[in-house]
Amino acid sequence: MAAHEQSVTRILPADWRPHIRPDIDIVMSKKGLEPDFETKGGGEEKLNRYNQPYLDLEVKTHSATRNIELETAFLPYMPDGDIGGDKENRTRIKTCALVGNGGTLYGSGKGKDIDGHDAVFRINYAPVIGFEEDVGNKTTFDIVNKQACMALTSGLSTFRRPKSTLILWEAHSRVIRNRVYLKLVETDTTREEKIWLLSPSVVTLSRMIWLTMKRDIERDIDTVRKDLGQRVAVDRERYTPFVIQKATKLGPTFEGQKMFSFHIKPMTGMVSLFFALQVCETLDLYGFEAITTNINRRYHYFDEVEGFMHRHSFDLALEVFERISQVIPLALGMELERKGKGGTFAEVRASCNAGVIMERVFGDTT
Repeated sequence: MAAHEQSVTRILPADWRPHIRPDIDIVMSKKGLEPDFETKGGGEEKLNRYNQPYLDLEVKTHSATRNIELETAFLPYMPDGDIGGDKENRTRIKTCALVGNGGTLYGSGKGKDIDGHDAVFRINYAPVIGFEEDVGNKTTFDIVNKQACMALTSGLSTFRRPKSTLILWEAHSRVIRNRVYLKLVETDTTREEKIWLLSPSVVTLSRMIWLTMKRDIERDIDTVRKDLGQRVAVDRERYTPFVIQKATKLGPTFEGQKMFSFHIKPMTGMVSLFFALQVCETLDLYGFEAITTNINRRYHYFDEVEGFMHRHSFDLALEVFERISQVIPLALGMELERKGKGGTFAEVRASCNAGVIMERVFGDTT
């Protein structure tokens, strides 16, 4: 395990479950500004190192509050208050669909099902025109990374119609806000768009939960591998099918051997999932299903690029989603028709041929 990963792991909580729906700010809103910032004419002007005027914004985190020097150019786009959750008499959206970019959606015919949800979340401005039958046309929120923003600014991409709310999820980075986001919000074509900055609390918590579950799953796999090395019967009631399958594939481990580790970097889909969990009562995932190597399918539903596995651990992500589904109403939307109410991740995994190395196709993008 790398030194950085060890230092991060040491501060992780013992249990991720209490943090899955925390009392935090979901988006950056005007409620976090000084109460009299408007009567002061936008507040006392202070300049950051990029020579941009800013105001101090207070954001609620899972443990305290955090101050952000937020550039004033974002103020016209900020909502008056936060969204989602149970605090301050706000309610969650009843039914939501989070649509990944996976090739399993191509030819799925799930468009009508997706559009039937109260809210639809999409990742990195994935296209819908020409794919409506499979992915629908409705978009409530677009959760995007800096590359998608740069495409909008440069004209390589255009704003979605009908309009959606653009969620800029890397807003915790001052560098990205000043070098990428400001160029987007200061263009004339952007003035009428709805653009929100995701609270850094959501990003921090999603990463903390990812790393905590990664740690737990790796420990489970290591324990099973040690049992295999000692010829001890594996406790199939205690460990998930994924853990047993992964440990068996890796083989027995013995004293002194290095512990197996997944890639540490989560994909955009993890932040998108955590955001959706804060604002939705129930959530169905589309385009996150597994495919096997002996099936010729696209990596993305909208293009024919080859898949890659060296940056993210997609198999770990599906196990993370499965574990979350045990405590939060979460289902694979592609299985809704077969199950009547939504399939479990374990059932999807079991439906694949045993022993076949599985790849995952998510709304990823790096």
